Amino acid sequence: MAATFLTSIAGIATYEILQIAHGGAIAPDWALGAWLGAGGFVGSYLGARLQHRVPETSIRRLLGLIACLAALRYIQQGVQPAPARHSVAAAKLTRTFHSSPLGLGAIWCRQDPVMT
Repeated sequence: MAATFLTSIAGIATYEILQIAHGGAIAPDWALGAWLGAGGFVGSYLGARLQHRVPETSIRRLLGLIACLAALRYIQQGVQPAPARHSVAAAKLTRTFHSSPLGLGAIWCRQDPVMT
């Protein structure tokens, strides 16, 4: 619990620093965070209940499959060509750091269109 609390504090501090540095409002996606939190809560409860009923080998294989699928998705996203840029109203992409249960990670946030 302490690690989760410290990760949350680091995420909040990061958003505050980004808001000061960029001079505008940079807000997390609260709905997505609520859904992920609810899923984590339900998943941890069900995982603890099912742990004694599912063989260890099956759990390891399932986790390995999930890790492989996540890796394939990352590779797919990395191989896709970059989106075309429009000169009049190009959407500006900025890298921000967010807090997650696995630690700090980088995400790309689309800001309002800017005139170039």
